[in-house]
Order: sequence, then C-alpha cells, then structure tokens
Amino acid sequence: MASKGCLQTVRYFLVVLNIVFFVLGLVILGYGLWILFDQESFMTIIVRDGHAGKNLQGAAFALIVVGGITVILSTLGCLGTGKRIKCVLCLYLVFIMLLLVAQVVVGSLVYLEKDKIYPTLNSTILSTFMAYGNESSSLSKSVWSMWDTIQTNFNCCGYNDYNDWNLNGNVKPDKSYPCTCTKAEVQAQEYFCNLTISEIKSDGCKASVEAWLSANLLVILSVCLAVGVLEIFAVAFAIYLCMNI
Repeated sequence: MASKGCLQTVRYFLVVLNIVFFVLGLVILGYGLWILFDQESFMTIIVRDGHAGKNLQGAAFALIVVGGITVILSTLGCLGTGKRIKCVLCLYLVFIMLLLVAQVVVGSLVYLEKDKIYPTLNSTILSTFMAYGNESSSLSKSVWSMWDTIQTNFNCCGYNDYNDWNLNGNVKPDKSYPCTCTKAEVQAQEYFCNLTISEIKSDGCKASVEAWLSANLLVILSVCLAVGVLEIFAVAFAIYLCMNI
C-alpha cells in the first residue's frame, strides 16, 4: 500500500493534468469546428472540394469528436480523483487509453493530408474568383467576405497576383478590381473599384495564405502531441491510484 503523502501527490498531479486536458480538448474541438464552419476561411473551400477536401473534412469531424471526448473524460477524471471513486477511475483509465490511440490516428491523418492540401488549394482557389461579384451565386457572399478579409489582412491582391482578377467575369469596364486591392485605407461602398495598376497592392496572397495554413496545421498537430504526451502520464497516475485506493 502506498503512503498517504504519495497518494495525495499523485491525486494532485492527476487533477492538474485533467484541467489541462479540459482546456486542450476545447482547443481541439474549436479547431475542428473552425475547419468545418468558418465561411471566411480558405479551409472552407478545401473542405468543399476534391479528394483531399473529403479527407480533411473527415479529420475535422475526428478533431471534434476527440476534443469533445477529451473534455468529458477530463471532467470524469477530476471527479474520480477528487472523490476517490475507484470504479470511475478505472473507467477513466480505459477510455483515456482508447482516446490516446484515437489521437494518434487523427494526428497521423492530419499530418499525411497536409501535403495534399496545397495542390488542392492552388487548383480550386482560382475558381472562386468567378463567384466574386456574382449576385446569382449561392456561394458568392461567403467568397466576397473571404477575399475581402484575406486581401485586407494580408495586404495583398489576388492569389498569385492582381492579374488573377482578369479571370472574373463580373467586373465592369470602369471597375476592374476589388476595392480591397487598393493600397489606400478606404471604406469601400462597392465590391469593385476603378483602380489603376499603381494603386493596386503588388503582392499576391498565395505565400501569406500558405504560411497561415501551415501555422494553423502546426498548432493542431502540436496540441494533439501535447495531449498525447500528457495522457501517457495520466494513464500511469490512474493505474497507480486504481491499484492503491
């Protein structure tokens, strides 16, 4: 039988770990929801289109499930540890081990699909230029908002460069570029403005978008890895408590 002081220390650390799990579970859940539902994100376009998009959508659902289960299990772990309920702790131990395996699978899926996102991105992004300014398109409003946000926040115009907007069939002869392409900080009342080349941002958005996408995928993988490492400690602590309570 372990000493009382040792048991108290293990209980304390397990409670702290489960509080951390709760927070990280919310982060994982939030990222999964963001991938699926953020209408102003390039992720939305990737999810809607192509084989890689379907796999990424599957990964997003998996992140939502794993994040939700992590939140529930962390609550269960705190309850079993705080109240010294052995059956709850043993149940927690079983599910935390299953969750660890699930997170390894999800993390591997996201990692394997990350290199397939960029070709999909390049082949589908240009098609969204056709929807910008098209009043009859059901997708247009979210695309307008997305492109306006991207071009404003990243201080860029077009995907490769401003010439991409020549593909858009909704421009008017006197208004050939989105107002968010202008270098000046103005509150545009219309989507297209009469801009000269000298007034347009020279850089395309491609490099900034890819860097942003890589950074977010890195965060997802880092959070999954952190949770996985901490869960190994949680399993060890839970086994110790189950054997000594």
